[in-house]
Amino acid sequence: MIETGKYTEILSDYMTGFDFYQIPPPVIRYAKMVITDTIGVTWAAPIKKTPISRLITRFVHAVDGKEESTLIGSPVKCSAINAALANGTMAHDIIELDEVHNRAVTHSAAVIVPAALAVCEREGKSGKDLIAAVVLGFDIACRLAIALGDSAIYARCFHPTSVCGVFGAAAAAGHLLGLGKEEFRNAMALSGCQASGLIAWETETHHMSKSFQSGMAARNGVTAALMAQMEYQGPPAIFDGKYNVFDAFSGKRNYHLLTEGLGSRFEIMGAGLKRYSSCRHTHTVLDAFMKVIGDHRLTPQQIKRIEVRATRVAALMTDNNELPTHNVQLILSMAAFDGKVCVEQYLHKRYEDPEIQDFSKRIAYTVDPELTKDYPEKWSAIVTVETHDGRRPTAQVDYAKGDPQNPFSQEEIEEKFLGLTGEDDGKDRALRVVHLLRDLESLDTLSGMTRLLGK
Repeated sequence: MIETGKYTEILSDYMTGFDFYQIPPPVIRYAKMVITDTIGVTWAAPIKKTPISRLITRFVHAVDGKEESTLIGSPVKCSAINAALANGTMAHDIIELDEVHNRAVTHSAAVIVPAALAVCEREGKSGKDLIAAVVLGFDIACRLAIALGDSAIYARCFHPTSVCGVFGAAAAAGHLLGLGKEEFRNAMALSGCQASGLIAWETETHHMSKSFQSGMAARNGVTAALMAQMEYQGPPAIFDGKYNVFDAFSGKRNYHLLTEGLGSRFEIMGAGLKRYSSCRHTHTVLDAFMKVIGDHRLTPQQIKRIEVRATRVAALMTDNNELPTHNVQLILSMAAFDGKVCVEQYLHKRYEDPEIQDFSKRIAYTVDPELTKDYPEKWSAIVTVETHDGRRPTAQVDYAKGDPQNPFSQEEIEEKFLGLTGEDDGKDRALRVVHLLRDLESLDTLSGMTRLLGK
């Protein structure tokens, strides 16, 4: 019999005592890469004038008159709560280049980094504080997602990024606000009361609801932390008491996974970064496909048929999905003709081109039971390309580029950042932000960086 509230207490103690100086140097270095990547992806949305960035910025300007935190890409500041909402929404824009945690199956950075950045600026905190807040947020959000189980959450039509991300955002914000144990417990409780997000975004072709759910979780987490700071109360044991989040969102009670390796295994090290503007489940497929056509110098005209073998979850998420960023047939077709998968293809609706539509019909998807066994530790895929002259070259990829097992270098992340944000006359400004992020732990305040992130 599990003691009621035991795990809620352990996590509250952990959050209360968390400190930058307990984070190992390799974790600090990787956290800086995740933060750099997320800020770059977020900033790219207003630079590229995506519909989502335009609408969420317009909404915040209409409802908010405070000047606490930077709304990335805008000269006008707003409250920390609404900065978290807008920046969190833009971090998970149709650009689809934000982080994915393999084991948790969440886009945690798109929720946690915007929430932490907003509160860090509001409170005048340092670069060290931001790093610690993000690392802590990952520890809470990802452990919860792992414990709940992505298949169990999806079975109830909930979206783990949003449902679990709110707890990570609250933990990050609470760290920056200097919450005590009781306040952290209430912040978690109030996060649980706001936890939400539906997988229904899969049926909405504009990506807006999917993006909103990361912003919503960031906003709600900041709200929970600020309310807890004001001594607003919540249920005493949101993780393992009566009517807890496990019973609500999963039906499993794997409480022990909340604390497994706590303080020694930092979940941010499981964060995978992206090089293609598409669902992470398509990345091993794309890497395998690009290897085949590159090694054999194949053109679309030479290809008769493509066979994709991947996991059951990948099939559910990407096999002829209604959302173009999650449709493996359209994504492979754009890669075949254009040699890349990028946000401009979605903004200009390249996937509607007749040659793309026709080619996509040549792509068959099969669930591979053996590959499925290793999920979510591996998101493996096997791609076989059949040519008109009878060849059948094949490639298997177990870890996509950017996965922790196949990571980007610091230089590659900075190149991605500048490629997304250094357009036209903004290159010098983007370079200055990169240099600041490179030495983030040495910044006493983020004001210089956030000033550059405003338009």
